[in-house]
Amino acid sequence: MLQRLDLSQNSFTDSIPDELGTLSQLELLMLSENKLSGNIPAALGNLSRLIDLQMGGNLLSGGMPAELGALTVLQIALNLSHNVLSGRIPPQLGNLIMLEILLLNNNDLSGEIPSTFSNLSSLLACNFSYNDLSGPLPSGGLFQNMAESGFIGN
Repeated sequence: MLQRLDLSQNSFTDSIPDELGTLSQLELLMLSENKLSGNIPAALGNLSRLIDLQMGGNLLSGGMPAELGALTVLQIALNLSHNVLSGRIPPQLGNLIMLEILLLNNNDLSGEIPSTFSNLSSLLACNFSYNDLSGPLPSGGLFQNMAESGFIGN
């Protein structure tokens, strides 16, 4: 019945275990500011009650799993900043319509910000800076009036 798991600001190394995806009651998962490496497990997409996912400030690599788009009650934040993630941003993240904060800055992401992000009507803040993104911004919502600082370094 674990609902909150905060392992932030330690010196944990190694990869994130797939078994975290079996913690079905988990609402908060905080793994920021460690030395975690490897891929983000697709199994985290099974955490259907998760409202906050913080994994910034690690050494996570590879692509973002499309399965994160199944976290449809994610509300507070999705923080994947300051890692070494690469590849395209999955369009399935546009399903996170309750999400308020999206931090993908300081990675090695490429391609366009998916047009599905125009669905993120609850988004209050986001940062895509210091990646290798290109192309047009999604229309509507926060993207209409967003400050350039959220996109610098692309």
